[in-house]
This record gives sequence, structure tokens and C-alpha cells, in this order.
Amino acid sequence: MVSHGPVSFGQRGPDFINFLCRMSTSIGCRNMVSTSSKTFDTGAQTLVERTNGLFVELVIAEGPSMEINGVAHTFITAGNFAAARAFYGQLLPFMGLAIVADTVNTFYCVGGRTGFGIHAPTEEYAGQRFRQGSVGLHHHCFRARERADIDEAYDFLLKIGARIVHAPREDSFAPGYYSVLFEDPDGTRLEINHVPGKGLLAPGTEIGGGYADGTQNG
Repeated sequence: MVSHGPVSFGQRGPDFINFLCRMSTSIGCRNMVSTSSKTFDTGAQTLVERTNGLFVELVIAEGPSMEINGVAHTFITAGNFAAARAFYGQLLPFMGLAIVADTVNTFYCVGGRTGFGIHAPTEEYAGQRFRQGSVGLHHHCFRARERADIDEAYDFLLKIGARIVHAPREDSFAPGYYSVLFEDPDGTRLEINHVPGKGLLAPGTEIGGGYADGTQNG
């Protein structure tokens, strides 16, 4: 717990206390308000009545307030939709994603607790290419279940004519980090990686490589 108080709000009653607790959606604390011999616990802040009035002490709870369950989907806009559709129409099913939408302007696949899709561009952006380092997406990384999947993916990428940025290799971003980096027909940077075990969530593990020292760019 980390203390951020006390802060005086003057003399307030239990209704005001409950209001403060409802307003603090990202802060988890406990409430203790002494009124004679009574203590009120509202579950949000630590509130203590002093002789000179009510003092509010905010305490940040340990751990997250929620935990997401993966990435639902990512959509990108393709400069050349026809070329991108042909490319992803091979790549995504190869990785086990099922086609759920395939229209004149959308191609979308779902699987592996995520989804990936492409949209056709509006007329003024047709033909534009991805620019690495510009505002927006830097790269998109798919996570493989096995290390051997990276080598298999590399062979498949060569067959479908993907531009390879780097062949399968180990990096120090996380223990056992193994990946292949490549681009789609518009130059959008993509990656498939494998990290064994808990990766960076393992106790005592820190990120390495260029993300640790600020030199990572590509």
C-alpha cells in the first residue's frame, strides 16, 4: 500500500464518504471512519475522523484493478487491399486463424485468442505504404506456441514471398526470445515470436535488448 494523504475535506458524513469511494474507480483502499465507537468500511479509501474534522487518506491497492484476457483484435488499413488480401489470405489461416469476414473492403480472421483484419483504404490514401517510425503502428507481433513454429513460419513466409527483415534468431528482450521479423506487401512490419515459460512475468526477470536501454527502433 502507498499512502497519499491525509487530505482534509472538512466535516463530512457517511454519504459523502460513499460518494468519494464511488468516484475513485482506479484506487482500491479501505474506509475506516470513527464516529464515536462506530467504524464504516466502504471499500475504497481510508477515511479517519479527527478532532478537527474528517481527514481523507488515499491508499493505492497492490495489483491491477482488472486483468484483460488477451488482445481481441487488431485492424490495419492496407494501401493495396488486393495485394494485402492475397498475402493475409495465406498467412493468417496458416497460423490457425479462421476467416470470419471476407468482403470487397474487409478481410478478418479470428483464432488463438486474438483476431487480425485488414480494411481497404479510403480513396485519398489508396496506394500509400507503411512508413516505419511514423505515427501509428510500429509493428504487430503474433506469439507462437512452440519454438519450432518460428522456423516453420519462416519457411512458409519465404514461399509466399514475404520480405524478411531478419530470419529466425534469438534476442535478449526476454529469456529464450526467438522470432522472425518480416513485412506485408505494404511494408507493414510483422513478427512471430516464441517466449518460453512466463517470459518477462517470471520473478526477477527484466526486459533486455534495445527496449532496456532505449536503442530499439526497428
